[in-house]
Amino acid sequence: MPDPDESYPTTSVKREGEAASSPRDAYRFPAQAWRDTLTVRSYEAGRDGGVRPGVILRYLENLATRASAGLGYDNRWYRDHRGAWVVREMSLLLGARATIDDELRLYTWVSEFRRVQATRDYLITRADTGRLVARAQARWAYIDRVTGQPTRIPDDLSARMGPWGYGMRPRRPPTPGDDLAPAASMPLVAREYEADTQGHINNCVYLDWFDEAATRAITPSPARPRFFRLEYIRPALPGAALAIHTAPAATRSRGLALWQWITPTDGEAPIARAWSEWLRVPTPSSAPL
Repeated sequence: MPDPDESYPTTSVKREGEAASSPRDAYRFPAQAWRDTLTVRSYEAGRDGGVRPGVILRYLENLATRASAGLGYDNRWYRDHRGAWVVREMSLLLGARATIDDELRLYTWVSEFRRVQATRDYLITRADTGRLVARAQARWAYIDRVTGQPTRIPDDLSARMGPWGYGMRPRRPPTPGDDLAPAASMPLVAREYEADTQGHINNCVYLDWFDEAATRAITPSPARPRFFRLEYIRPALPGAALAIHTAPAATRSRGLALWQWITPTDGEAPIARAWSEWLRVPTPSSAPL
């Protein structure tokens, strides 16, 4: 199991494709990576001043959309060819927090292709220091947008997009035990405004839900998220009554790990699962004199 006590790296990205100074911090990217920049807006920060994980996912989704359009595969192209991408898994490593007015540099590229799937990698750094803000990897399935079934990725699309390698180092959570039971459950109803163009709840919203449920479950001990691995099993629709369950997987002096899963309130089969790792935030009362 990954050690929740580990202090995750805030790497400086030096030059195009260059590794950082240690193997542990080797967050490299290919010369073919799509690049973009943005300034963190005031409405993207939470009450603690930092950008929440769900906002980071929204940055990545928009970045992937822009990268595809930049190669000639925009929303109209996908509509005309009955194609669409749906995310199946997402790994998100968080480094230095982004705050209001921070200038960020964003990179994305396809690291691997399979017949009906693509693995897309992402990197976000601070423009001023080069420190790592986020490193992520997503497994996307290419589907027929009419039938919803996986379909072969067009040859011209895969030829233009890569693959370029430089995949994120695998970070697999442990297998949950059969006796896993929630320590807390948070009910909610999926909202209409949370749906995407496919009519399903947008994948970024699930991380909002997991983040909120985890924060509630670990209160009053404040902690900062450092890693998420999300598995999207089947879509939720607006109006669905759901429950987000949280179970502690490991607790140490400086951090903890959580298992979470989302189920309909009238069923047991999960629609999504998450493994997350958190670092405890020292409070004034816990600080050494």
